Amino acid sequence: MKAASLPAWLSWYLLLMPLGIPLFTYLVPADLCLVVVLVMCLGSRWQEGIPRLPAPADVRWEAALFVAFLGFSLLGVSVFQNSDSYIFDLVSVLWLFTGAWLIQSELKTDALVATGVSWFNRLFLPVLLFNLAGMATHWLGLDEYTGGVFSFRLYLPFRFPILLGAYLITAYPFAVAWRMLSFRKRMAAGIGFLTVVSGIGARSCMLIAVFQVIWIELVIYGKERSLFPRWLKMSLFVAGVLVAGLMLSGEFTLQRSLGTAGVKDLVNDEPRQRQLECATEHLPEWMTGIGLGCFKVVHGEELHNTPVNLLVETGIGGFATAHVALLLIFLPVIRKIRYGTRVEKHRAGILLCVALSLYLLGLFHNLLRNRFVWLVLALAAGMGDRNGQEEAVRDERSDHAGAAPAI
Repeated sequence: MKAASLPAWLSWYLLLMPLGIPLFTYLVPADLCLVVVLVMCLGSRWQEGIPRLPAPADVRWEAALFVAFLGFSLLGVSVFQNSDSYIFDLVSVLWLFTGAWLIQSELKTDALVATGVSWFNRLFLPVLLFNLAGMATHWLGLDEYTGGVFSFRLYLPFRFPILLGAYLITAYPFAVAWRMLSFRKRMAAGIGFLTVVSGIGARSCMLIAVFQVIWIELVIYGKERSLFPRWLKMSLFVAGVLVAGLMLSGEFTLQRSLGTAGVKDLVNDEPRQRQLECATEHLPEWMTGIGLGCFKVVHGEELHNTPVNLLVETGIGGFATAHVALLLIFLPVIRKIRYGTRVEKHRAGILLCVALSLYLLGLFHNLLRNRFVWLVLALAAGMGDRNGQEEAVRDERSDHAGAAPAI
């Protein structure tokens, strides 16, 4: 059966997302694809003459909630004193929302969602092997031959270690579970995945990576029949990962995450405690917030907690609007886990695993401007209940093709 095809710009966009080295500020190679499609859209509108104004029926709830969120972000008491920071974050969020909106508008069927995930998966194994090779040069004492690039805190091809970690925990469930790999292949990929994450230095990513491996094996594949009990295979797998980590790295990230490697555990991390203390100083302004992007200007560092950051910068309104949007996007996905077909349940479970992983990661980092978060939102919107949308798409294609009338 021929796979559903995506527009060329979207295929290239999803393929290039793992290449996160910035071209200009926070723009990465994948953003060039969005620029191309936006120019094409503007060109088509220009040829049509005066663009048609949107009717109320054309405004979906996603756009309405996003406009409401932007309104709440403008209420902050520090917006006008820190207008440059506000505009930077505003433009960044607008750009990411536009990309997510364009993606979900093309994912009109489950087959197209699956094709999109397939394009996103294509560079996962090359990136994983590239990072494993880089870590091997460090373990073998060959840092001098690589310019010191791979000295433990590995993060290529991204700007920061946390960006590579966010990509890996987004891509791993799709690359391993979505393709329905065998247990042996999943374990081999899992060992490589955890080994690379252990070398990044992002402790929160390590804890979430372990959670993902366990979730996939016990929840998504929990009913799979096998010769040996699943708990035995999982125990051997976890033991192997721990032994490999202890042998290959003197500062295994899991040990650092738990506070057993000479550093404080993640929860008691001093910078994060300081940031939360600074956040409590703005308690009187939490009704309106201090303004999107203003926390960093006021305190000299970003608040590494996405929900608290939303509350501090956009107030109760922005915090509630963002979480209502999350609930409305993922309720159909949860519904598919309960009432969908076997394939729908499987894929919806994977998407929920990724979404939950990113939300947990957001408790330790500010992910409002992270493009993988917005990609998952677009996939969830595309995978949700369609209420006959697939049939409408087929009818629309038949009309455009000039199908012969039924006899």
